Amino acid sequence: MTEENLKSNYKQHSCNLSLLKDRNREFCNEIRKVSRNQVLSRKRFPKKEDDPHQGELSDFNIEKVKEVTKLIKRPSSNTQSQLHYLRLAFSYSQDFVDAFLDIDNSVYTLVGYLTGNDSTLQLEASWCITNMSANDHKKMLFVVKSTAPYLITYLESGSELLINQSAWALGNMAADDAECRVLLKEQGVVKPLVDLVKKKNYSGALQASLFALCNMARSPELVISELFDSAIPNTLIEILNNLTTDLNIIGELAWLLSYMTMDENHCLVFVEKGILPCLVHWLCKVRPHQQEYLFAVTPLLRDLGNIIGIKSISNLSSIFTLENGSLLETLNNFLFSNKRHLIKECLWVLANIFACNFDLKNYIESVKLLIPNISRHLLSAYEIKKEAAICMCNIISYDKEVGALAATKETIQHFIDFLTVPSNELKFIALHFFELLIKQGGEGEKIFSALDGPSYLEGLECSESDKVRNKAIFLLETFYENENEDPSLDHV
Repeated sequence: MTEENLKSNYKQHSCNLSLLKDRNREFCNEIRKVSRNQVLSRKRFPKKEDDPHQGELSDFNIEKVKEVTKLIKRPSSNTQSQLHYLRLAFSYSQDFVDAFLDIDNSVYTLVGYLTGNDSTLQLEASWCITNMSANDHKKMLFVVKSTAPYLITYLESGSELLINQSAWALGNMAADDAECRVLLKEQGVVKPLVDLVKKKNYSGALQASLFALCNMARSPELVISELFDSAIPNTLIEILNNLTTDLNIIGELAWLLSYMTMDENHCLVFVEKGILPCLVHWLCKVRPHQQEYLFAVTPLLRDLGNIIGIKSISNLSSIFTLENGSLLETLNNFLFSNKRHLIKECLWVLANIFACNFDLKNYIESVKLLIPNISRHLLSAYEIKKEAAICMCNIISYDKEVGALAATKETIQHFIDFLTVPSNELKFIALHFFELLIKQGGEGEKIFSALDGPSYLEGLECSESDKVRNKAIFLLETFYENENEDPSLDHV
């Protein structure tokens, strides 16, 4: 087969764009096989806003913690202040938790106050357990075994303060590791937490119970089925539809949804219940000056990205008409954030948008603004750079008009530069980008050749990475094998 025939198979007029996008989606999913870690800590130290005695770190030391731990073994008029001292100490350092646990029977002493008749001491003890479990220490499983059964019981108590503190403590325990989540599941933590959410009490109880359920959902196989069987999706949608819901609650709920929308069938359930207008509303409503901005936006982006990434869901194009068609503009604004993980989540959502068959003709001006801002992140930190590169791969394969917007000299040069970096992952993404670029044809292919792109491919023929080497050889043999040969020669 001659070079011209070989290359004509990949020109725009003969390229099956639908097939090309499907292959590109598979490629991007492969790149993202590694689990995307959460960017915010899933443990919390709840603070009492009106507490005048928060204390400074200099007020605490290991010897004093040990001394106070011994003192609380004998109830006295000072027990409340002593428990208060301990729970504040636990919020400052894991070392203070370890010092407390070094004292024999210290946890059982706390359990005694937790199960006692003095409601004030009961609350202080539960707060100590909350802050203790917000730290990472080797004895966490022992703490869970010793205290969780009582905390789970108190989720159904009549004291809102005790309910809140118990839910926070259980949420911190669930955030520790899978073994703790298994134990909590066996102890029956899910149902009372679900019941609390269903009550929709827009106070601390709702936020704390969502927090605890979210951390339980970090082991999806343990709880997700039970959550759907409990019909909690209806409640979550109702909370999202309440436009006066506090952003802290929206944030906790969105983190929970990030686990509940990992499965295609579960995404379909939420889409049918009308989740998309809710997500777009809250994304477009939140403003950078709001204190809860970052906490709420990050999981909302992840939820939207999870749903858009499901190929079988139809009629997703409606998201672009919501909130007066401001979604793309909102996403563009997120790209200017000074928070890396927010930019990364935003690029992931955009990559999923351009991987789908959305009709963006009515929003082409917004797309024109987006693409340069995506491209500039090809110079950002590694993880952001990778997301931006994947996003550009999806853009270049979207359609001829949109792809041409991405095929600029500057962008192509950035991808050529990737071929010289140590990361084989970035090299492979760049090679994939060039394959898409060449198959699309047009000015992009000419720019690549003018920038001496093929010679960079030749430099990868001896790459230590099998994937990179094989991809480079494939591109050279497919598109450039006969370029330097005398066309007058007859080949057998």
